[in-house]
Amino acid sequence: MINPYSKILEYDKPDLKNYLESIGIDCFKPLLKEFSDQTLFRGAVRFIILAYSLESEVLHTFGNSWITVYKTIYEKAGLPDNDNTFDAIANLKSGEVREAIDNWILLQNNEAWEEYIKARDLRRHCLQQSQTADKTKERMEAIKYAKELLTIMEESKSRFVENYEILKPSLNALKKEKQKNTLGPQDYAS
Repeated sequence: MINPYSKILEYDKPDLKNYLESIGIDCFKPLLKEFSDQTLFRGAVRFIILAYSLESEVLHTFGNSWITVYKTIYEKAGLPDNDNTFDAIANLKSGEVREAIDNWILLQNNEAWEEYIKARDLRRHCLQQSQTADKTKERMEAIKYAKELLTIMEESKSRFVENYEILKPSLNALKKEKQKNTLGPQDYAS
């Protein structure tokens, strides 16, 4: 059996759509609705693979915020410096991108990873909401929910980390980073 993660990232010819069909990977088809340009299609596929694969070395970057990691992945995917494209792909504003991500996660067939990823993206959204909310009460609710999601992430992470040695150093670095970057209500008071 082929390793889709490696094979897709290694493929460097312009006909990625045809290549994916030839190896039986159809989870990225929704992207074609929004990204008919092959360069954008390739970049969106690479972004999803790098940001949503358990095997992704980019996700094991120590000490970076998710915003920094997503920007790094966006650049590594070869996507243009364009706010609309960044919003559609990295900020998950595109329904087609979200559908392709869900398809890719399902293809990996790892329930703990799927739970972790969904909680991670939702937590990232909550933290962004907490920074832009007008009212202190809304900020506090977003922070509270983000903390609950962090607990879900930690529980699901413990289920998949034990089988992936490469993740253990990242887990330790994340724990250290979390301890020194803990936010409290005072950080969001008006």
